[in-house]
Amino acid sequence: MNFRQFQYFVGVVDAGSFSRAALTLRIAQPALSLQIANLETELGSVLLVRSQRGVQTTLAGDLFYRSARAVLNEIDQVRQVLNAGQGLAGEVSLGLTTSFSAFLAGPIVAATLLRHPKIRMKIFDSPGHLHQQNLLRGNIDIALLPEDTESAGVQRRPLYRQLLFLVERGSPANRTVPLHELVGRDLVLPTAPNPTRTVVERAFLAMGAQPKVVAEANSLASLLSLVEAGIGSAIIAWSGQRSETIRWSRITDPEIHHDVSLCSAGLLPRSECADAVQSIVAEVVLDLVRSPTWEGAVFSLAESSPNDGGPS
Repeated sequence: MNFRQFQYFVGVVDAGSFSRAALTLRIAQPALSLQIANLETELGSVLLVRSQRGVQTTLAGDLFYRSARAVLNEIDQVRQVLNAGQGLAGEVSLGLTTSFSAFLAGPIVAATLLRHPKIRMKIFDSPGHLHQQNLLRGNIDIALLPEDTESAGVQRRPLYRQLLFLVERGSPANRTVPLHELVGRDLVLPTAPNPTRTVVERAFLAMGAQPKVVAEANSLASLLSLVEAGIGSAIIAWSGQRSETIRWSRITDPEIHHDVSLCSAGLLPRSECADAVQSIVAEVVLDLVRSPTWEGAVFSLAESSPNDGGPS
């Protein structure tokens, strides 16, 4: 087993096929196939299932991918530190959901560069369940995720609990709305799988009801656009966006929420750069949600922050 085989195997899995990987890795496809076959023979396990649609990892292949990805990441970090000569240097990948990326990507990268100018940030904007998969595969280092349940293999650093709001067309007002009043109302909800969607469906099920979903969207911008168009009302976390045509009302009786955590892969090594960035992300996020402009953040189960009420 050698370094090249690690690179080739990770390249094939990332590309999803031998032909695409061969182009990316700049190696002839027959030679690439031979390298992977030799690797499987050496390990005594089938790592990939080949088909006309591409390749998929077996259970053994998935385990080997995680280890190979971790080794390659560590080698890359060491190389960059040695080249830099001093200070933290390297690449850190951060996963943000669409509800976070619009207003957090800039401050996080700016704060990182201010303290560690030789760290290069890579921001990945995707739904939360994809970030969880990429964490476990070693494709990203850390992710800021809204969660409804804990995920196996994911190491969590809880930051705060975020209450959910009803968002509808209307003049801004400081108000609340009981959950039972939303039964039968036209709703636009995030596309499953999504922690907010799960929390909402669970809350309706506890009342013996189902949400009346008239449209779905997988981004915050799309959900707010559907609300403004009069398609229905949304149930989402506070986004930091106020509008003269949209009303945010805190849901009560009961309150519904999801938890926001900084996540990483529990069984994979994490670089010193990733640790430094994780601390910066936590600081930037907590500064934001503790500000007077943020609504619905609760910092402990027993005690609420002053800004946990409805929008004003």
